[in-house]
Amino acid sequence: MVILAAWPLLYVRLQQEYVSCRIVIQRNTINYEQPIVNAFLATSTTPNSLAWAKFMGTLKRRNRANFNNLHTHTALSEETGWQI
Repeated sequence: MVILAAWPLLYVRLQQEYVSCRIVIQRNTINYEQPIVNAFLATSTTPNSLAWAKFMGTLKRRNRANFNNLHTHTALSEETGWQI
């Protein structure tokens, strides 16, 4: 579930740029600092403008590009609400 928070963000950004392409996930790494045993919320941050510009430049030149800077954050559910 956590991986699903990051890659749709990349898909949406590409759609906003009117880029028609396929996203292929070759490798993914997730580090959990503690077990997730209850409900959780997974979010992803937008790539910074410099990383995005480099990605788009490579994609336009080579018709393929690697993006290594997608970060996902999880928030554990507590009785008082979501804690980030």
